[in-house]
Amino acid sequence: MIVASAADEDTFYARSEDEVDALVNHIMEDLPQGSATPDGFSIIPEKAVVSIVKGKYPEETDERWESNCLYVSVNTKTGYGALRWYLLEPVEGSGEDHISRFIWTSGSKTPPQ
Repeated sequence: MIVASAADEDTFYARSEDEVDALVNHIMEDLPQGSATPDGFSIIPEKAVVSIVKGKYPEETDERWESNCLYVSVNTKTGYGALRWYLLEPVEGSGEDHISRFIWTSGSKTPPQ
């Protein structure tokens, strides 16, 4: 299993347990936080996109796009974060109904303040 992550405008391919640990630590501790430009425009916090892939395209696989993505965003000051999981294609055997075709996002009834 290879874990690919796009963060900080780079793509990382974690192939060992130590590399996956380092990738998770980078996402949890080092992603740039939101700020503002000198003109006052908001800059949204950085997010990481994590996927399970067969290898680096095109050197190791002919699959150009991941079939699954986990968006991760973390506020390093509060320790809270958000996850959003989605699949690019429905899972084999899943329903063809409306709800099976969309991104699943859960919301907390008591979000951090």
